Amino acid sequence: MPQGAGAWRASGASDERLAARIVTGGKALGASGGLVVGSTALRQELLSSARSFVFTTGVSPAIAGCLLKAVEKATQADEARCLIKERGARLAASLKLCAPDAAILPVPVGDNEAAVALATSLQRDGFDVRAVRPPTVPLGTARLRVVIHSTQTDEIVDALAEKILAAKLTAGDSVHTEPRPAPLCVAGTDTEIGKTVVSALLVRALSRRGPARYWKPIQTGDDCDTSTLQALAPEVATGAPAFRYPRPASPHHAAESAGERIDMGALNAALDRERESSDAPLLFELAGGLHVPLTGATTNLDWIAACHPRVILVARTGLGTLNHTLLSIEALRTRNLKIDALFLVGEAHPDNERTLRELSGVAIVHHLPLLDPLSARSLDDWLDENDLSPLLGPTLAACSKS
Repeated sequence: MPQGAGAWRASGASDERLAARIVTGGKALGASGGLVVGSTALRQELLSSARSFVFTTGVSPAIAGCLLKAVEKATQADEARCLIKERGARLAASLKLCAPDAAILPVPVGDNEAAVALATSLQRDGFDVRAVRPPTVPLGTARLRVVIHSTQTDEIVDALAEKILAAKLTAGDSVHTEPRPAPLCVAGTDTEIGKTVVSALLVRALSRRGPARYWKPIQTGDDCDTSTLQALAPEVATGAPAFRYPRPASPHHAAESAGERIDMGALNAALDRERESSDAPLLFELAGGLHVPLTGATTNLDWIAACHPRVILVARTGLGTLNHTLLSIEALRTRNLKIDALFLVGEAHPDNERTLRELSGVAIVHHLPLLDPLSARSLDDWLDENDLSPLLGPTLAACSKS
């Protein structure tokens, strides 16, 4: 937009409809802090009552002066902005990517280690390009973050494109291939509702198509869900829990009782290792319900919102399930998590099942009765009677046992 007037001006909307603008002082303006642009009445109201201002010290005169000068320079940088757009489009075309709207071009890689290795190689050649990995971006979508500058020449842009394409060929086309499919996460509205049984059912279904892998990231109490699953699906590979505590409690209390605290960085690294250890589809099972804390400040829901898996929600069939299940679905959707399927476990309750089919908005809903005996054979019998191909893929039906 001419004079750097921004998205509002580009939209063509009237200023009479604009209550305020928020302008960041970092990024393009190259300083820090930010600005709220609005009427005198709005500014006075914010200074008096906005929580973010109540205990905030004003910016230093040096920062204020820097911002004033940066705004002045930004209004005079139309030529530089045109060069950035032209060179961003040039680089994108060379890499067969969509042209960026601004100065940053993401270059998909997919694998974390491949993204870091490519960024390191480019840095050795003089290009200050950084790798961006989960949890900043969804799992399986690691990428390069290339920032275009107006001072870069066409020759520099072309040299960068050549280096990236050469690395792609050397790595066997690892750059901008399809990302590895997101793992399946079996989550529950509560504890002791059958998540492990549903996990065993799903990995048995996956194993009819090829190898599958199960992982319980956090295990609390004497019972071992991994052992239970191994008994129900012995053909499925399993990973060891990243954290295990003897107290049968929520993860944060169980860790506290052991004199420890769950390290979220270590948990994310463990998830990466599990995903990258095999090409087999990964299914992992949460400990407890969605809002159960892993640390004092982070819940199961917070964690999976950052790593963005496919979610399978498990709920009871009976009394209380409507409230618990609908609240859980609302919480997942608030975090932009799609529920691939809902499994209702327990004795049949047609009214609750019908209500959840009508109100949940989840396309795939299955009822899993209390299997007696619970065994690999009884799970297979259920699979023979219920088609999971809409959830796990069309080849499942073709591989079903006769």
